[in-house]
Amino acid sequence: MIDTKKFGEYKKFVDSYISDRFRHAFVDADLMEICGGIYCVLHDWTGNTYVGDRKEKSVEQAYQIFFELLHGFLEFCHDNADKLSDKEVSLAQSMRFHGTVYRYLGKCDARNYRKKEIVKPEYNDVYVSWSKSERNSYIESKLYGPRTWMKAEIQEPYFGIDIQGFEEWCEKWLGEAPYITRGDEREVVFPTFEKCIVEVKYER
Repeated sequence: MIDTKKFGEYKKFVDSYISDRFRHAFVDADLMEICGGIYCVLHDWTGNTYVGDRKEKSVEQAYQIFFELLHGFLEFCHDNADKLSDKEVSLAQSMRFHGTVYRYLGKCDARNYRKKEIVKPEYNDVYVSWSKSERNSYIESKLYGPRTWMKAEIQEPYFGIDIQGFEEWCEKWLGEAPYITRGDEREVVFPTFEKCIVEVKYER
């Protein structure tokens, strides 16, 4: 779970990085501090949140603030590519995702085999997990009873936050890829914007 006090300090640091970036030369250590925070939260996101289990409101809000912050940082790096270092620009290129993603909704409660409760999409701006893989046996195994399968197309002006892309960036620039993603999920974090949804299936 995100440490509220530490995250407050981290947010101030990222905001300051953006506002002060053009007043001095690129400082690699500052970018690495930002990337360290990205790693910690993404690792927590994939390791301590569970398929089919709704997050507590306070937890959901903490992650939402982080992903909004990260979205703003990646947007800043992308929009100012001609003024920034190759390392900063590459990070934005690796983590900004456009394309097709998929998502499952369902219940992690085994009793739902009998209840057969269907989970319908909630369209809002809350960041949630999607996958670049159309099917995922790991996620399917965690859900009981009916499953809701969704397909979305992420196009400009939107972009998803590509966790796998961050791993690949770390491998390229830091020499090793952190273990964040689970199985074959190839995770992208993106809100459930209704205008981006192209297909919904209810599978029993």
